[in-house]
Amino acid sequence: MKKSFILPVSIFAVFCLTNMLTQNVYASGSNSENRKTEAKTVVNEKNSYVSQNVKNSFHAEFGAQANIQWSTTEDFDVASFDLDGQSTKAYFTKDGMLEGRIFSKKWNDLPFQAQVNIIQRYKDYDVENVFVHYGKSLNDFGNYFVGLSKDNKTIIIQANDKGDISLYKKL
Repeated sequence: MKKSFILPVSIFAVFCLTNMLTQNVYASGSNSENRKTEAKTVVNEKNSYVSQNVKNSFHAEFGAQANIQWSTTEDFDVASFDLDGQSTKAYFTKDGMLEGRIFSKKWNDLPFQAQVNIIQRYKDYDVENVFVHYGKSLNDFGNYFVGLSKDNKTIIIQANDKGDISLYKKL
């Protein structure tokens, strides 16, 4: 039970932090950059190594994708790419098992009740980004996460598919 909770938490934290530092997302969910589509794979960190097993698992799960950027953490190899127009990150164990995926979303993709609850409780905050977490398959829905900021402070709100919200983390 603990492992099933810790995994989404660590996956989301890595995804959220890297995205919050690299792109501006507005309440509409759009970002300020236009991505050029060309086939390439990049490993982001010096001396990072992504095994062929991980790459094979990625291609078996997602097929041929353009602009795959690989990064590594202590526990995961992370593929960042666009899937059907959505910014996506897939997390693989070092032996190639898909452990989770996170998709960038727009404010309007949140359940209506979650939007209402966030506006009521955090009306003075700006929406920085919205993500949804899935486990190993798209049938394995996790939660929505919303990054909010106010006065150089950032918080992450977790929302379920019913619209219930809770403070997930202060950054």
